[in-house]
Amino acid sequence: MLTELLEVLNSETTNGAWSDARLLAYLSEGQDKFCEETGFFVDIANYSLTLVTNTALYAIPARAIQVMNIWYGNKVLGKVQQDVILTPDNWPIDLGTTETGMPVQWQTDQTTGFIKLAPTPTVSENGLVLDLHVWRYSRSPLNRMSSTITLTGTLHAGDVIAATVSDVVYSYVVLGTEGTLTAVATALAAVIDASTAFVATASGQVISISALALETSTSTTVVVSGAGATVTATAADVYSASPEIPSQQRACIEWAAYKALNHHDMEAQEPVKAQDHKDAFEDYVTDGINAFRRLHNLETRVGTAPAYRT
Repeated sequence: MLTELLEVLNSETTNGAWSDARLLAYLSEGQDKFCEETGFFVDIANYSLTLVTNTALYAIPARAIQVMNIWYGNKVLGKVQQDVILTPDNWPIDLGTTETGMPVQWQTDQTTGFIKLAPTPTVSENGLVLDLHVWRYSRSPLNRMSSTITLTGTLHAGDVIAATVSDVVYSYVVLGTEGTLTAVATALAAVIDASTAFVATASGQVISISALALETSTSTTVVVSGAGATVTATAADVYSASPEIPSQQRACIEWAAYKALNHHDMEAQEPVKAQDHKDAFEDYVTDGINAFRRLHNLETRVGTAPAYRT
């Protein structure tokens, strides 16, 4: 996508004023905008919350546009409008006036980013899992970064390899009995992978690292220490995401071109061409909505009834 975007921009300007990071941010913004405008995606499989004793507030998932429903097993919890105060006066009749117990109602506050459950869970409900049905953005922004660590040199007992992944340090001390640097890479990857935040795998002498949360990037540095150290290591951060929107990635390119050519502080600003790309993006939005209607035989509405389900 970045290559195609650069071709589009280079056909209209030779300024070369945009970094890859900026253009990928524009592409990611375009993907999010497409989701907002068309109703992508209703996700009934990937989001949940786990009840905690005496806790009524839970964070809305980072990539959720709107929480649609909350289920416990085959029972749907009642949704309450944000301007209604959750008190026992508003409980269902069969619940009585209890303020604690199994939640039966919920409301969201998009401003604070929390879901509020009522009644408040007790120790009896601790650990129960509620399924969230959400309208969301793509699970991974297009400017998401992952990392690699490459080992070179020769084995040397006592060499300490310290990798700092998103400000967390993971270390491995070379024993000298591993036999190969491939085995050392596998061992260091296992140390990183044992965390609750990152996934790390080794292929030969190269370790690939990504955040467990798909919306999160990683940034990695690595140093080797020890007297007479002979193992060397280098780290690199790479863009790793691909568009989740099927066959509509061109919409992201049109939005990114619009943003790039509409930048008011650059000599490359071309408002007329920028508007052309924005108009093309809006055409893709219309085509996307119509395509979903045909494929799913559904009336497509943005907001309360997004059309594309995962």
